[in-house]
Amino acid sequence: MRIRKKHSNHYPRNYLANERVVFGSFFYVLSVILLLLTACGSPSKTNEPSPFIGLNTPIILSDTTEVIWADYVWEPANLKVAKLPPGIQHIRINEERSRFIGRLQQPVEFVELLVDDEQGHILLKNSGYVTVSFSYPDSQRSVELVQLKGEMNGWNAAANPMHYRDGAWWVEMKVESGVYAYKFVVDGIELIDPVNPRKAPNGFGDYNSVIEVGQRSTRPAVLLPTEANGSRLSFRMESYLPLDQSLGQFSSEQSTSTSGKEDEIPNQFSTNEHTLLVMWENEAVEVQEMGAYWELEIPARAAFHDRSHLRLWLTNEVEVLHNLTIPLQNGQIVQKRDDLKRSDRSAWNMYFVFLDRFKDGNSQNNRQVDDPEIHPSVNYYGGDLQGLIEVIKTGYFDSLSVNTLWLSPIIQNPEGAYGLWDQGGVRSTFSGYHGYWPISSSRIDDRMGTKEDLKELLELAHDREMNILLDYVANHVHEEHPVMEQHPEWKTDLYLPDGTMNTQLWDEQRLTTWFDTFMPSLDFSQEAVVEAMSDSALYWIQEFDIDGFRHDATKHIPLEFWRTLTQKINQEVKGNPGRSFYQIGETYGSRPLIASYVRSGLLDAQFDFSLFDAVQASFGQNQSLHSLAEQLRESVRYYGMSNQMGVISGNHDKARFISLASGDVRWNEDAKLAAWTRDIPHPKEEGHARLQLMHTWMFTIPGIPVTYYGDEFGLPGANDPDNRRPMKFEGLSALEQQSLSHYTSMARLRASHLALQYGSLRFESISDEVLIYERAYFNESVWVFFNMADHSELITFEHPFTGESISVELPPLSSLVQVFHP
Repeated sequence: MRIRKKHSNHYPRNYLANERVVFGSFFYVLSVILLLLTACGSPSKTNEPSPFIGLNTPIILSDTTEVIWADYVWEPANLKVAKLPPGIQHIRINEERSRFIGRLQQPVEFVELLVDDEQGHILLKNSGYVTVSFSYPDSQRSVELVQLKGEMNGWNAAANPMHYRDGAWWVEMKVESGVYAYKFVVDGIELIDPVNPRKAPNGFGDYNSVIEVGQRSTRPAVLLPTEANGSRLSFRMESYLPLDQSLGQFSSEQSTSTSGKEDEIPNQFSTNEHTLLVMWENEAVEVQEMGAYWELEIPARAAFHDRSHLRLWLTNEVEVLHNLTIPLQNGQIVQKRDDLKRSDRSAWNMYFVFLDRFKDGNSQNNRQVDDPEIHPSVNYYGGDLQGLIEVIKTGYFDSLSVNTLWLSPIIQNPEGAYGLWDQGGVRSTFSGYHGYWPISSSRIDDRMGTKEDLKELLELAHDREMNILLDYVANHVHEEHPVMEQHPEWKTDLYLPDGTMNTQLWDEQRLTTWFDTFMPSLDFSQEAVVEAMSDSALYWIQEFDIDGFRHDATKHIPLEFWRTLTQKINQEVKGNPGRSFYQIGETYGSRPLIASYVRSGLLDAQFDFSLFDAVQASFGQNQSLHSLAEQLRESVRYYGMSNQMGVISGNHDKARFISLASGDVRWNEDAKLAAWTRDIPHPKEEGHARLQLMHTWMFTIPGIPVTYYGDEFGLPGANDPDNRRPMKFEGLSALEQQSLSHYTSMARLRASHLALQYGSLRFESISDEVLIYERAYFNESVWVFFNMADHSELITFEHPFTGESISVELPPLSSLVQVFHP
């Protein structure tokens, strides 16, 4: 297989031939001179605090869209909407809220704002909602009830009732454009769509049907940063050709040959068909078209900011094709890893420390729950904060290039045993060793350590340029929590009106369901509950210099809580310009549901479980790499190229990937039952090979890599509690050492190359078994190769800068990363 990318010069010869201004109608040169004079004349003014909160996210427009201005600016009463794009009406409801009515003529456009006479902009974006019909054929009406469940309705079969007509069961629903997995529930039995051939593994040994809805561009494109000449930047665009539009399969627009013949296809086209919108911080920036290139000038004000950002959106008449975020240091683009700070989240490498199972550093605080029914695997093991401090001091995390630690909950949990497992001939109650049963929302569990231990940990971590995230549990409390005695009315109802117990109804009763009968869910429809739980979270920020929260059970809590909490956090850190605070949520569900929590005024990110499921299917079960590429494209479309989403290797609620990939845990079996009834062995060589594919993937795609402890070397396990084995720091087998070495090399590679942190993503070639993509950032290009075949693949391509022919051979089940410079 030979892949020849058509080479083109990086700089246009006819530099000024087609110059015109895209944004604004001002005299460009004059405006730049005036800005420079203003900046130089009033340097102090450029350092005044911005009236805008952080980097604002686009406002997604429906027919009528309500905006809460406190999500975007510090003083909503001082905000004026200065200029609207065509087709949009604005109604100011009150000082805090506005309503936008209408639809943009283009996919995205700016709305201009004035806050205390300072200009700013927010990107408005048309929603992609379309009406879709689903039908299940039943010409004889042989079934009593057909229901639809899928990502578009939160997997809630009761959400959209189907009705029988014309020999089939029908339902019509309005959904956001995208790719969705779904199933029919036919008289209580889940079935795939009998008339839709497209399907994908569901992660449980079965399949879901898959549908793509909405309008997509026939010529998707990627934006590539090409030249940085002082404050002058240039960007070009390259496109992809759809291989199969219905399946969403894409290959780079390039010359491909397996028979010695080449079809020459130009990989550049005119900017006249596209629009590039750019913001510096929250201000729109003028862009000049140069035929096949765009150019822009970094605003002079950027020179007075130690860290600021350019954000770019490439669009055509149909959709946003690509977007980028470029970090700046004192007005110059960041191109060296040494210029990155621990607050630069795109450079994070996150690691989940399951504290009780990690390292025992203080045996004096060890105390198990004394109950004969507790199986040893679900009692306390003794891991604590002092143990984690010891591991940091050894340099273990430095060797992994880990710079951010997420700790399992350290709040006080009960002394007694609760819950019950009684399956497969095994019976056991549980302790709260995991930390998710709070009997206090502000007291450190004495088995984990003390306030002094946490402060020591934070000081040590920050001295080593590491961030610390705490796991905050807001959704529920344990029945022993004092709030249940003081305010029993704060809990949701355990029983539904029909008498059904409201436990573990994750989608049907998303905002009220209980995890178990001893864990009351809090009723966040009450303002007092929102205030109390957000104040409890704020305590940890005020008392300790933590860097963020991982939020448990995010989707089970209404948006109003997250908005209140984020407003309080913003106010708390406002007076400390050097402090950055990150919030990442946990939501199992569709991308529209996950994305609804990630925007200005709410959370910074969530874990990308949809992408993780696709990774398991492709690297674990040999699902076509076309499907994996499509899922990555969907994630980028929803969350952006420079997103801060968590790209996970696994977590404490799932069977270890390596044990599934090794065949030691079957994809279609109950992995929890396997954890209690079987000894899961050390993984085979194939399992380690597949794990290393995942390592390469998570360190080379957009997002923040998140390693579940032990996954760096292949700690085995079925589901809970077997996936929570004690951490191992020595005595690794040869295969484990090999996987650890691969993980380390991939982590170091990402830490060393800004293309893997901020670069564009371009698919170069996709087949069922071979996937090649490029990450590009100015004068750096990183190519990533995967071969899932059972034989070697010889790939020939051209050096992205010099045009030199290069050949690489990929062994079976392997990956390769190559870095190129001019």
